[in-house]
Amino acid sequence: MDAEKHQKVKAIFIEAIDLKPREREAYIRQASKGDTEILEELRTLLANHSEETIMVENSGNATDTASRKKPRQHLSPKLSDTTFTKRSVIWMERLFGTRQRFGITLIVTFVLLIVLGYWSHRQVKNSLEEIRREQLQAVLDADVVAMQYWIRDFRNSVRFWCNTPEVSDEIHYILRYRNSPEEIERLQFSPWQDTLTGILRPYLKNTNSAGYNLFDEAGYEFAASDRSVIGNRLNPAGFRQLFEANAREGTFKAPFDPNKLVYDDYDVRSIYSKPIVWAGNPIYNKIGELIGYFGVGRYADEGFSEIVNVARMGKTGETYAFNAEGMMLTESRFVDQLKSIGLVPNKEEAGSSLVVSLRDPGGDLTEGYKPTQPLISRNFTEPVALSIASKSDSSIAITDVLIDPYRDYRGVKVIGAYHWFPEFGFGLVTEVDYEEAFEPLIYLDATFGILILILAVVLTYSLYSSLRYVRLNRKVGEAAQLGQYTMVRKIGEGGIGEVYLAHHAMLKRPTAIKILKPNIISAEVVERFEREVQLASRLTHPNTIEIYDFGRTPDGIFYYAMELLNGFTLAQIVQMQGELPFERALHILRQASASIREAHSIGLIHRDIKPQNIMLVQRGGEDDVVKVLDFGLVKDLSDEEAAQTRTTQVTGTPLYMAPERIKTPKNSDLRSDIYALGAVAYYMLAGQSLFRFSTEIDIMFQVINTEPDPLHEINTQVPQEVSDLIHRCLEKDPEKRPQTARELHASLKELSGKYPWDSEKARKWWSRFE
Repeated sequence: MDAEKHQKVKAIFIEAIDLKPREREAYIRQASKGDTEILEELRTLLANHSEETIMVENSGNATDTASRKKPRQHLSPKLSDTTFTKRSVIWMERLFGTRQRFGITLIVTFVLLIVLGYWSHRQVKNSLEEIRREQLQAVLDADVVAMQYWIRDFRNSVRFWCNTPEVSDEIHYILRYRNSPEEIERLQFSPWQDTLTGILRPYLKNTNSAGYNLFDEAGYEFAASDRSVIGNRLNPAGFRQLFEANAREGTFKAPFDPNKLVYDDYDVRSIYSKPIVWAGNPIYNKIGELIGYFGVGRYADEGFSEIVNVARMGKTGETYAFNAEGMMLTESRFVDQLKSIGLVPNKEEAGSSLVVSLRDPGGDLTEGYKPTQPLISRNFTEPVALSIASKSDSSIAITDVLIDPYRDYRGVKVIGAYHWFPEFGFGLVTEVDYEEAFEPLIYLDATFGILILILAVVLTYSLYSSLRYVRLNRKVGEAAQLGQYTMVRKIGEGGIGEVYLAHHAMLKRPTAIKILKPNIISAEVVERFEREVQLASRLTHPNTIEIYDFGRTPDGIFYYAMELLNGFTLAQIVQMQGELPFERALHILRQASASIREAHSIGLIHRDIKPQNIMLVQRGGEDDVVKVLDFGLVKDLSDEEAAQTRTTQVTGTPLYMAPERIKTPKNSDLRSDIYALGAVAYYMLAGQSLFRFSTEIDIMFQVINTEPDPLHEINTQVPQEVSDLIHRCLEKDPEKRPQTARELHASLKELSGKYPWDSEKARKWWSRFE
């Protein structure tokens, strides 16, 4: 067919390929205008090609003027996949109409999705904020009510004890001696001390109270659970800390350090060993004169701390009390965490009460943040600051919910609510981590983010495809070319090269084309690559992959063409089914050793024998035909100069390298390939590699120093003589291995004759993939 008719066939085909099958025949009859040669050619093309293949295969014969004027596209890291581009555009046009309509639809959808995402985010956040606000308020209200009941019960208990006749009579009896406080020893050992303590003991025990104290109106202590403080006088500051003037209903004091209660005699110390809460009651005589005070102390961590956790939110929620100095008064639920970040001493008995200052560190301490300001210079956390300020500023609520995130005393972002008790001088805060409170919002944002990203990628690709399609319409059938080979698609990739499916322009034979990766191209690498392909092309054994051709494009890209194989590598087979029957393994090894035998006979070492480079295929009606691949690291022993310049570094896969190749790479010889075949055999029969490892250094150490586990112990089906041969191949000393591939092949051939592989089993295995 001449060039003019060829152009006409191509033009008609391009129009007919997009028509429905039932419309094509009428169209090509009309367009061919009775030319039977053109008509038959079109029918052949339409019967054997589709829009997925014509863009690459038909272009191999293109000789139009435009293609001669413009240079062919050369292969690049982003090889033009015209098949996929056109198929994508056709699919989009069928779904949405024209490309213009499709692009507008994508843009509108993209904008709408962003608007919908923002609107959904706001709505969900508003709803969550309202829910969390109500939850925080409910938790705080429950804790506040529980605290009020507890304080009232504590004060009423103390008042009740004071008014109990037996206690009241004894207290009034003791206070008659208030004018003689200097007689300390007589007071401490007066019989009434035992009497009063005995009367109060059941009350104190039933309420888990730590002890009692009885003072006169001047602060002298006339009775106590601990005799050592009796007869001493509290100084005015200490006295004011326990009692309030004119508090006829009694007093309550939030947790405080009892060691700060100072007596006139500084050697006297309180009987209480840790923070306490205090309830006191004034004592009046019969004519209404104030004659003393009675009070009871309770350890804060045994009642007060427990009551604030009546209710709390989620996994990270907590409620705690604090005083006007911004100190935590209760035990935090995060005590262990506070010890690890240094807010609480790292001691078993240490707690957070009156130890943790509720200040914002400026960053998340739990994530390793290190504050730059000293503790005293930092601001109080937001709820603590607002509570303390409410004492002097009536415009600030004494109770409120803070739904906007702020940092707590650990630096973690939280939301919370607070309440200040002005009559008692302390407050409550309930908080929950912001991340937990708004977790649904995080998932929603992530979902919309992914959808927007996907749509952005689709939009970008569609615009890119549309521009490509316009260009493709101007150069129909022009595809990436390497010499006489038309590239179809990428089918594989190795360490230094990429492999593509291709067709020869004249023969139409499926071929594999391998090219060097652009990022490693240099004059030295290209020269080495070309030389090694020339060496490998000298191999003709049927078990060695056949190299058809090699060359360079005008742009300097080196490539070579080889037979296209459809099958499985040994690595894939072992991954699919585990260890192989030893008869099949012998069958495979015998063929592989035959391939290596030929290479060795002309002085070539493969140097990269591994399961990934040995493939099983079907050829000429035979199953389990071995093909040894990738002679990319081949070494020519006959070229001394090349050997000296190319073998001074370790090349290949360490797990299958002979020990001498790792220790002295330039001294390795043909026997290193025999070791590698032994390692491959071990892998096939054991279903696992020679050694277990975590790093490449670990592999190399074991290859040099460690003996593999006996094969017949791992796979008991392997005969002893087969195991022995494989372990001979794996000897660390090359002198103890089979000395040549011919010797190894002879041994494997003998064993294969003794243990033949059943061709019917091979046929059955391959039939699963047909």
